[in-house]
Amino acid sequence: MNSSLIVFYGMSGSGKSANLCFLANHHQDFKNRSHQWIWTAQKKFKFSSVADEPLVVVDEITSVFQLFEVKKLVKKNSTVAVASHLHPFWFRFSMPRVMLKSFQTDNGDQKLRTYLNRKNISFNTKALNAYIKKYGANYLDLQCILERFPNRNLGEAIQASERLDCIKLKKPNQWIPNTPRLRYE
Repeated sequence: MNSSLIVFYGMSGSGKSANLCFLANHHQDFKNRSHQWIWTAQKKFKFSSVADEPLVVVDEITSVFQLFEVKKLVKKNSTVAVASHLHPFWFRFSMPRVMLKSFQTDNGDQKLRTYLNRKNISFNTKALNAYIKKYGANYLDLQCILERFPNRNLGEAIQASERLDCIKLKKPNQWIPNTPRLRYE
């Protein structure tokens, strides 16, 4: 691979980490070679000691302040692959001379179609498009909806989930507790 920085970007549950895993373990340029995996826990991190690796994987970047460490990693290693919530613009802006390839992970319905088929969950194009319009093409929200309403098709699960999401608890202005009166006969 001819890039020193590879960025998979998208929302949570869109497949960024799965792509990193595939790259590190199955891509012809990296399989059977050592790699260093860094979990940032979505916080600032320091890994200046990582050097001379064919691949360094950083999971996951959520802040522009984390880019300083990514820049250091790119200088010391062959290739750095990143799962990011940040648009690639920020990487290009902070590292203009670095060769960068970026891939958006939350922009298509085929992966969700495959997932639903694998789980034997029936769906139609209208329901799937409604889901993507509201939540994006991510697995996280889809799994939550399907766990809430198992044994339903996607359209029914979405409708039921939206009905539940509309329920609001309202605190009464003046609440007077009542003790139930029991009658004995």
